[in-house]
Amino acid sequence: MYTAYFGFNSKPFKPKDPKYFYRNVNFDAACADLLDGIRERRGFILLTGEAGVGKTLTLRRCMADADDIRFIPLVNAHLDFPDILNYLCANLELQAADLDVERQSRLLLDALAAQARRNQVAVLLIDDAHHLSVDVLLRLQALVETPAIPSQRLQVVLAGLPEIADKLEQPALRQLRDSIRVRCHLERLSELETGLFIDHQFRVAGRQGGELLSPAAVERIGAYCKGVPRAIAILCDTVLLFASLQAERDITPKLVDEAAQSCFLGEQSRLSTVNPGGQSGPFARETPPPAAAEHADLDLDLSEFDFSFDSGEQTMRAKPAAPAAPLEEFMPQSTTAAPWPASAGLHAPPAAGQTTLFDTLSADMVQAG
Repeated sequence: MYTAYFGFNSKPFKPKDPKYFYRNVNFDAACADLLDGIRERRGFILLTGEAGVGKTLTLRRCMADADDIRFIPLVNAHLDFPDILNYLCANLELQAADLDVERQSRLLLDALAAQARRNQVAVLLIDDAHHLSVDVLLRLQALVETPAIPSQRLQVVLAGLPEIADKLEQPALRQLRDSIRVRCHLERLSELETGLFIDHQFRVAGRQGGELLSPAAVERIGAYCKGVPRAIAILCDTVLLFASLQAERDITPKLVDEAAQSCFLGEQSRLSTVNPGGQSGPFARETPPPAAAEHADLDLDLSEFDFSFDSGEQTMRAKPAAPAAPLEEFMPQSTTAAPWPASAGLHAPPAAGQTTLFDTLSADMVQAG
């Protein structure tokens, strides 16, 4: 909706398009370490990071940057080992559907050995690997370590939340944990990098001309999102949508506040001071609200974000009018340039009876109609 209004050639924030990959020292180092580990046949490789910091994007960037590696991405980490084995065989175009696990394993290992003789390498990329069961991890380890020659082994990248490191501390997984020599961790963006990330998205999307977001607006976005690229993308997308609906060209911190409240980022500072987990302070982690929306244009996992957009069945219907809480109540307590703590929370449930900008616009549309 806002693409033409703000002079973009295409929508910004497209994580599947390699042109939109944001590069900084942390991302570059992680991508280089992953590819080096795969090419050196290190076996298991670990990539960790909080939700939304760019683990999936890093895997996609590796796939885009290395055409000499056979990548096999697995996005469902809840599968059991026979299903994963069958998935591997299918991706390598092996006729193994009617074989049992033992014969499938032998067929797969023979195919990997043949690839190694041609100086080729295959790697299984497991996203959300923290969901893998201990049994699956042990059986994957046995499969990887079966060939005596390292160059003939399947390479496996485990990408997941930091809690996967806790799972690997279990006694049953000690040998697997000790075998992991390549470990990469993605950090949040700094306040400076938040602005660079937004500028990169706008530039790749074809934005030309004057400044679209003022430094104050970028600072406010950074204060809400605390360096998480996924949250930055969602909030920026919502801010641009709100501005286009209001026919605004100047994006102010006040407009960022309104968009953040609709993304349920607005109450973060106030509600994060008290939470059931026993933590306290402005950056205490909270339990995220349940998912209730998808955001197809961004192609992002919004399970940790919720929007108060309610379009009804056929027409937009306004919610019952209620006085909106003062914006000051939802403002972040600090907008300093210091890096955000890793424990910073991102989400908060909506305030009861809170009216958002979108509700107001919907009410105006209904009244006008």
